Amino acid sequence: MQKTNEGNLYCKVGKTKNIERRVKNYVLHNPGITDILVHDEDIENEILTAYWFNRVINMYGRETEWLDLSGDITGFPQIDDEYIAESFIDLYGFQPYYRCYKWGENYETRMEEYNKRNL
Repeated sequence: MQKTNEGNLYCKVGKTKNIERRVKNYVLHNPGITDILVHDEDIENEILTAYWFNRVINMYGRETEWLDLSGDITGFPQIDDEYIAESFIDLYGFQPYYRCYKWGENYETRMEEYNKRNL
């Protein structure tokens, strides 16, 4: 996930064969990235199709792998905008790879708060 200067919250859904190289590239070029999640299966198309209305369009008019998850999220299933990583973990079975937590938080406390909020 990455928050832009305009306050938009973007999420990239993609696949790679070399996660370490991809993470280094993202962190170098996108220092605002807060969470990177991984999945063992190729579910990229499933997610990009589900959130088709939230796809970011590039300057050439083509859909990208980026989703704009700020404001109204029109895709299905609904994503909790304050717990996007936790929503993807819960809905699709992603696993944390690189996470930035607030002071005093960890994976367990974030999931606890997410579960309380989404009962």
